[in-house]
Amino acid sequence: MISMINGLCQTESNRDVYFVFALRHGGDHVFKKHLHSLTTYCPNIRMYVLYESPRPQDVPGIDFDQIGRIDGPLLRKILPSLHLEYYICGPSGMMNAISETLMNEGVPQEKIRTESFGPSSLSFRSALAAEAETFPELTVTFAKSGKTIPWTTQTPTVLELAEMNGVEISSGCRYGDCGTCMTRLLRGTVTYLHPTDVHPDPGMCLPCSCKPETAIELDA
Repeated sequence: MISMINGLCQTESNRDVYFVFALRHGGDHVFKKHLHSLTTYCPNIRMYVLYESPRPQDVPGIDFDQIGRIDGPLLRKILPSLHLEYYICGPSGMMNAISETLMNEGVPQEKIRTESFGPSSLSFRSALAAEAETFPELTVTFAKSGKTIPWTTQTPTVLELAEMNGVEISSGCRYGDCGTCMTRLLRGTVTYLHPTDVHPDPGMCLPCSCKPETAIELDA
């Protein structure tokens, strides 16, 4: 996405571009100064920033435009029309929801291009999980969603188990480097698949990079 916007500015394209950027809070706001300078230099690139959980130091109207996530009502509010070309990058749940909204509004599927943060498709992971060996003693309980799910040999991470079962956990890099998915661990212990750049706060875990070591319960 950054490369595309850089290219548009460098070639002095006059194409109207709407760049909608959704983050957890200002601590995750990468390329902030760079993007501000680009949109100042190229007024045809309009940027709209959302923070899901702003910190006390995050200032509305300066650091971000609105609290929330990208959805249909937001796009109707900020775009001149929904019948545009779309490039969507992010977690599969977010991309699927936005794509479905746009197609329901009559946007052709070929006008919607997506790129997942994850290494493989959700449908492929779901198919593997359907045939996987389960461990009855290893369960993952999602407290807010009211779901308890057995762990399987083919489920790579707690985050992907959540996605396969319709439990929403915000995510970003999906490798433990951004902290977007950090979730409270209410019970049990987890083990990490690899070292992560972000170190979870006490009583928290990174679902994108861990699997259960015992039965666990998450605040999700």
